[in-house]
Amino acid sequence: MCKPIETPIPTKSRVDLFYRDPVECLQALMQNPLLKDHISFSPFQLYESAAKVTRTFTEWLSGNMAWYIQVSMERIILHNNTNIHHTDSRSFLLAQHLLEQS
Repeated sequence: MCKPIETPIPTKSRVDLFYRDPVECLQALMQNPLLKDHISFSPFQLYESAAKVTRTFTEWLSGNMAWYIQVSMERIILHNNTNIHHTDSRSFLLAQHLLEQS
């Protein structure tokens, strides 16, 4: 999509803003069969060897916070028999609050 934008300073030519709907972009990526084996939404811990001595961080999902959120949410769901359909900032705050109480 494209739309012309007004600039506070005069320009010699028109300024166009090119943009995409992020939801449509994500849907296209998730529905692409060529990418299905390359996209993951699950946190993981990656180690250099089976001894698990040195941890390797490659992306956000391999980090401590993603792992902590996943483990915390699973603990809350199992502890409270809660059914959470999606995770957003409110769910994270609820999870944090419930963890503090337990």
